[in-house]
Amino acid sequence: MTVWEFASCVEGYNRSQGKKDTPEMSDTDYEALCELGDMWSSENA
Repeated sequence: MTVWEFASCVEGYNRSQGKKDTPEMSDTDYEALCELGDMWSSENA
C-alpha cells in the first residue's frame, strides 16, 4: 500500500465517523517532523 492509499483510507474512515478535516500542517510542524524522521533514520543506519 502506498502512502497516498493509506492517507485516503484514513480520510475515508474519518469521514465515515463524522470527524472534521484536519487543519493544514504549519511550516514549523513540518520542519519538526522532518527532523524527527532524520533522527530516526540516522539511528537505524
